[in-house]
Amino acid sequence: MRTIKFRGKCAYSDKWCYGSLVFYEGEEDAEIHGIDIYREGDEVWQKTPVYPSTVGQFTGLCDDDGKEIYEGDLVETCGVVCEVQYNCFIGAFVLAKSHSRQLKQAMGKTLGLYRCNVVGNVYDKIIAKRIKLWTDNMKA
Repeated sequence: MRTIKFRGKCAYSDKWCYGSLVFYEGEEDAEIHGIDIYREGDEVWQKTPVYPSTVGQFTGLCDDDGKEIYEGDLVETCGVVCEVQYNCFIGAFVLAKSHSRQLKQAMGKTLGLYRCNVVGNVYDKIIAKRIKLWTDNMKA
């Protein structure tokens, strides 16, 4: 059986949350993405709102160090850093070179042939840029 799970940056702490993807109906927002995390000891689900733009699905694959690979991760393989994306036309997760129009390779095929390591993700880079812009504007 394959594992279907998601991750997203918590709206309160900017830490990654892992679990089932849910949509909350809110008074102000029509849909807020959240991650439901099941705590085995407490026998309860913990609802955690996350930033919708950071939600990514687990690919079912791990890198050479055993780290789980998620949609939006940056993976280095053959000296090239690629972004993990889902391609609805071929129904598979692919490795896409940034700012490239080249054909995107299906991950399963690539990882079967070459070594790879998760080196980051696109969301942390975006958040870091936003923080830098905010601090730069505060100094001005």
